[in-house]
Amino acid sequence: QTHVSAGCAPSSPRRRHRRPARAALPPPLPLDRNLRVLPQLAATPPAAMICYDASNPLAFVRFRGSVAPSAVRWALPCSLLAVLYHKVIHTWTSASEYLDQPDSAETTAWTMFTSILGFLIVFRAQLSYARYWEGITLVERACGVWLNGCSNLIAFCSTKPELQDQVEEFQYILSRLFSMAFCFSMSDISGLDRERFPHLGLDGIDPTSIEYIHGTSAKQYVALQWIQRLVVENARTGVIDIAPPILSRVFQEFSIGIVHFVDAQKISTVHFPFPFAQMVFMLLVFFSILPVPMVCAVGMNIYKSAFYTFLITFVFWSVHYIAVEIELPFGEDANDLPLEDVNRRFNKILMRLTEMRAQQTPRLVQSSEQPNVQVRHVVRQSTQNLDDMDKGGISGAIPRLLRTAARLRRAASAARGVDGLANENGDGEQERVQEEHLPPLREESEPDMDVQESPWPAPPARP
Repeated sequence: QTHVSAGCAPSSPRRRHRRPARAALPPPLPLDRNLRVLPQLAATPPAAMICYDASNPLAFVRFRGSVAPSAVRWALPCSLLAVLYHKVIHTWTSASEYLDQPDSAETTAWTMFTSILGFLIVFRAQLSYARYWEGITLVERACGVWLNGCSNLIAFCSTKPELQDQVEEFQYILSRLFSMAFCFSMSDISGLDRERFPHLGLDGIDPTSIEYIHGTSAKQYVALQWIQRLVVENARTGVIDIAPPILSRVFQEFSIGIVHFVDAQKISTVHFPFPFAQMVFMLLVFFSILPVPMVCAVGMNIYKSAFYTFLITFVFWSVHYIAVEIELPFGEDANDLPLEDVNRRFNKILMRLTEMRAQQTPRLVQSSEQPNVQVRHVVRQSTQNLDDMDKGGISGAIPRLLRTAARLRRAASAARGVDGLANENGDGEQERVQEEHLPPLREESEPDMDVQESPWPAPPARP
């Protein structure tokens, strides 16, 4: 009644998303002492969306998520009506003789009607698929944009020892607020209860803020506002050690993410236009009855008349129900998007970003005897290999790449403290044997005969 009074009638008698009378905070995820997600999160219930193997024909033999039962409810009565109609009209000889010779005008009208109806149904199916694909695209983009913004803020944190306690507090609150904002947004666009989208927990957060966000209606906007204020305050205190022009890029990521969620919410709140959906439904009902006399009029027997009537009606109603099923992609049906999996993946990535090991950059391991010579040689050799690939193709650079790989393995063995004798008798002997079968290296001073010198003078060097 609410949709009809608002002038936005639903396109089909589909399920309504149930909203709770008072939206409560989502439940926190189970964490251990080190604030890591417990392994029991891996044993999650299956997603609402059907995942199948397209190479397996048996994967399509299922009724869950299929539109075939709905289409059969229309096609089967029409085929039975065709059988009854065929028996009735063929009891009279005069009628049978008349119907065995269909008029060309009737055939033309039938062709035009089916063409127009087919165009309308296919057009609606295309728009429904566009809404379906746009929904998951906006959700994934919002997820990636917010994760990128959170990762940037963690990377911008100061490395000063006296600020490490404040850095840990900032990262803890930041990850919790991002998780809250994301799960609130997912709950709004899907229309499901907030308990379906858990967050990372609010342990240590002041009760006043929790009570405030519990009572407000725009929870995701409040959480996003808290994130922006948190970033500004920590930028002033030096916890975020980055230039303001670079930090402004993070605020752009915040705004892009919330805009994507607003666009996704548009898909769940705005239904397909009612006049278009009503006209398609009425034409389909009329089409379900029209094929009966037309099929029987072409002189088919009773079995062919029933079969072709069933087939034509089944195909048109199947395409229609496919459009109805996917035009509202957010929910808990079998063909709806797996928003719970997206929310779960977002929380896991947040936990990985806040781990201490993820914030430590990898180091280059060098040999203790020759700490810098091997590294410079490998870098110079790799640069020469790239030049050969640009000039003479990949065939001339393969030997150099193999030699560089052998030197990298030797450098790694020397850095791990492997005895030189082991290299002489083991892997080192095998690598030298491989190098003997390779063509000799070209010295850096040797001129390249394939490259011709340019007749134009070189431009003067800039000071």
